[in-house]
Amino acid sequence: ERREVFAKVLYQAEHLDEAEEQALKSIELEPDRVSAYMVLYGIHISAGDLAQAKDALDKARALAPDDVRVLQQMA
Repeated sequence: ERREVFAKVLYQAEHLDEAEEQALKSIELEPDRVSAYMVLYGIHISAGDLAQAKDALDKARALAPDDVRVLQQMA
């Protein structure tokens, strides 16, 4: 969870490369953590990488198909 929080802080500070690295480490440690995939999704959207953003969102949806955060981004 701490890596995910750190990824969010880096993302908000627009340090996208470092934020992505921390989000991926968070996912590596807790692969079922939907919120980490949502952070990764936001990072990729901000970076303009729509293919990777879609991949992160698809993984979050596979883990939690009824999660409101996921459904909002799919709309």
